[in-house]
Amino acid sequence: MDVRNYLRAKYDFGAVKTTTLFGWDYTTGHFNELEWNDGGKIVSVKNIFNPPTFPQLTSDGSGLGFAIRQKQSQSGFFLQEQLNWQRLHLLGSIRNSQYWESGSAEVVSPNGATTQYSTGPGLHQSAWTPNLGLLYQLTEDISAYANYQAGFQPSLATTFAGGTLPPQRSNQEEVGLKGNFMDDKLALTLAAYRISYTNQNIADPVHRGFSIAAGGAVSRGFELEAQGEILPGLNLIGQYTYNDYVRPYSPTLAVNLPKHSANLWTTYNFQTAALQGLGVGLGFTFASSQEVGTNSKYTLGSQLETDASIFYRHKNFGLNLAVKNLFNRNLYYSSVNSTFIPMGTTRTVLLTGTFDF
Repeated sequence: MDVRNYLRAKYDFGAVKTTTLFGWDYTTGHFNELEWNDGGKIVSVKNIFNPPTFPQLTSDGSGLGFAIRQKQSQSGFFLQEQLNWQRLHLLGSIRNSQYWESGSAEVVSPNGATTQYSTGPGLHQSAWTPNLGLLYQLTEDISAYANYQAGFQPSLATTFAGGTLPPQRSNQEEVGLKGNFMDDKLALTLAAYRISYTNQNIADPVHRGFSIAAGGAVSRGFELEAQGEILPGLNLIGQYTYNDYVRPYSPTLAVNLPKHSANLWTTYNFQTAALQGLGVGLGFTFASSQEVGTNSKYTLGSQLETDASIFYRHKNFGLNLAVKNLFNRNLYYSSVNSTFIPMGTTRTVLLTGTFDF
């Protein structure tokens, strides 16, 4: 269930124009997960390029059972104020988030023993999260901005010893420049940021399905974004990010995140009358090399994914034929957990259509 309500009020004080927003939201849901390993063994692969020999599965019913049942509810009140005065724009808000969770985890070991863990009825987590943003128009085309954002993520992670880890918190500071050029056809953004995290957690490498505390982390970097129509019919969306992610409090807990990542997507709509509505697209996603693991480290090399599409749009319908991972490369995605390396999909062909009634 998801309920959202808000009230908006606009009023002016001379040249100062303001908008106030007050709201309340509430969500609730149930989560159930059941797993069963029928007599086999759980194997941890320390290096995906040098996997061990996997044991044969048996069917004697002496496997490991695992179950999680949870109910989660979240509610929040927020107040937001937007102020505009000539070239100055200010946006501030504050939110109070409340989170409730109840449930249990049950593990059945190979010898038949059952162990139950409870998050406890009425588990309650809450936080105040203020946000403040400031933008000043230096010229008609260029603006400078700065903002601060506080984050709160309720913890769903249970420990093998019982109980739930504390909620994860974050604080982000960002400064940058925004520009609109070529008669607003091209938008550029350059930003530098710092994000600090507390109460982070990762998967327990010993006890499957549980988590352990990983302390704090700091992410510093900058981003460059470009979006617009640079030539008639030729559109692009591009982004480059440099991200230096470190865990000063737990440096031995490795995290595989690339320092350099970039993506570029271009489309071209044919301009002739005979090919009106027809277009093609080409996209690239790049990630630099990453070091994985804590004790026996290995490296994921840099990688490039290529996607392509051809599309046709008419007044009230459209077709799009897309090919993901055009060259069918082995792709490995980033993860904050060194014990789980997600793999990308192989070459995939998608045909989608839309129709407006």
